[in-house]
Amino acid sequence: MSRRSRYSLAVLVFLAVMVAGCAFFGALRPPSTTMRWSGLVLAVALGGVAVATARRSLLRLEELEREIRELSALEGAARRIQSELELNTLLQTVTDQARRLLGATYGALSLSDTEGKIRKFITSGLSQETRNRIGPLPAGTGLLAIPLNGRPLRIANIRQDPRSTGFPLHHPVMTSLLAVPVPTRTTSLATLYLADKVGSGSFSEEDLESLRRFATSAALAIDNSTLARQKQALAVAEERLRISREMHDGMAQILGYVNNKAQAARAYLDRGNLEQATAQLEQLVAAGHELSADVREGIAALRTEIAPDQPLSRSLASYLRVWRDRSDIPVDLQLVNEPSLPADTVVQLLRIVQESLTNVRRHSAARHVTLRIEGGNDRLSIRIVDDGKGFDPSTLPQSGHYGLAVMNERAQAIGAGLQVQSEVGKGTSVELTMSLVV
Repeated sequence: MSRRSRYSLAVLVFLAVMVAGCAFFGALRPPSTTMRWSGLVLAVALGGVAVATARRSLLRLEELEREIRELSALEGAARRIQSELELNTLLQTVTDQARRLLGATYGALSLSDTEGKIRKFITSGLSQETRNRIGPLPAGTGLLAIPLNGRPLRIANIRQDPRSTGFPLHHPVMTSLLAVPVPTRTTSLATLYLADKVGSGSFSEEDLESLRRFATSAALAIDNSTLARQKQALAVAEERLRISREMHDGMAQILGYVNNKAQAARAYLDRGNLEQATAQLEQLVAAGHELSADVREGIAALRTEIAPDQPLSRSLASYLRVWRDRSDIPVDLQLVNEPSLPADTVVQLLRIVQESLTNVRRHSAARHVTLRIEGGNDRLSIRIVDDGKGFDPSTLPQSGHYGLAVMNERAQAIGAGLQVQSEVGKGTSVELTMSLVV
């Protein structure tokens, strides 16, 4: 309802009360002159009271409508920033949304260290050309430094404020300023700045409260993004450690074997036993081929692309093609109600499957492999079965073999259980089970 409509309604209320009052007193029998005048005065008074009441109600209605619009806009802006996790994109989105929410011409978001030095300064409403002409990051002094102490700032005229240090060359001249701290827990100091309210020129106390509420939502989004980035960095570091350990364990075994064969060949040559020396050298060549295959397979595993929230089978598809070509062993991939999984879970499952298939190629002499991925009843099951020569699990050393220690470590990292069953002459099965309930 427009302001004009509200005041028209108030006038109608006044006239309605007047008419009703006059009709009431005119209906009295017999109406004396004194009564008619008294009735008229009373009707006017009642009309005035009605108009005042209606006006207060309409003003309150207008205030409630403004608050609803503001909260709706705040909710929309908060929803948009909460959906973004990449930090640099998020910071720009926060700055843009704050400027649009409050109707400001310019906006900025600063990230500072504990000493108050600005390390990152994101702007909104300025062209890239203007940013380049302004030059380096602001020093964080003058008015910019005040919110760093946890105090909000609302100024009608920047140039008239004694704390202002002026604008650098090529900086657009700004008049009004609104600034609030962003209460993050994962970054040192963050501040939102808005300048030059569109239309009215200066910012109101309500604008300050709106920006404070938005800054709280922005802080949650920034903290989520920072924590996600830290989690990702930790996952990358752990993955590198596991891969280096796997490469070390696998290559160390082969290189140790190569060294033994080389020494044996040399000893046979010293004795003039060419037949045995040749046999050792042939085994040495075979070990070199094995090492080369391991390296190529490891590279193929690391090149496997993993996208967020996609089935494991999609990440496995390209790897399985390479593995089939190099091992010459067919793989029957069976999928039953396969769920979508977080990327970090897919990484661990993928590496476990890859290690299992590497063991099949190296040790099993299998002619066929079945890989079954099945979901259901909030559980995931992955089973790799080969028809190879198998082995006696009781003969495995305590330190583990066939990469089982690393596979178990990966399974435990995602809350999964791993079971290996094998029998000489009857092949091997590796089964992983995990709950999908968080």
